[in-house]
Amino acid sequence: MAASIGSITVKLKLDSEEFERDARALVQTPSIGRTVHYHVKGAPGGEYPGGEYYPEPRAAIITAVHDSDEDGNPFVSLCVLNPTGMFFPGEVPFTAEPASGCWSWPPRA
Repeated sequence: MAASIGSITVKLKLDSEEFERDARALVQTPSIGRTVHYHVKGAPGGEYPGGEYYPEPRAAIITAVHDSDEDGNPFVSLCVLNPTGMFFPGEVPFTAEPASGCWSWPPRA
């Protein structure tokens, strides 16, 4: 069996039996305190590289949730945790694929 909402369809198979699961439970919603990934943009002067020079994301905590873009993804303010200190970017856009200066959900373990 499958559950669907709009274009999201989820089909689960556990112990050789199929179970329906509400697809809304699989959609993550940003909220204050949630841990996300921040994809480094880099400093304007180049003293801190980003983007293609630093592909690994940084851990970040959502500190505020703002209005959404045209796709319904909210902009967020973050506390980004760097090895040398913290960074506080505001109104950061969401990305499903890693992109410089954006946030994304970490992969599920």
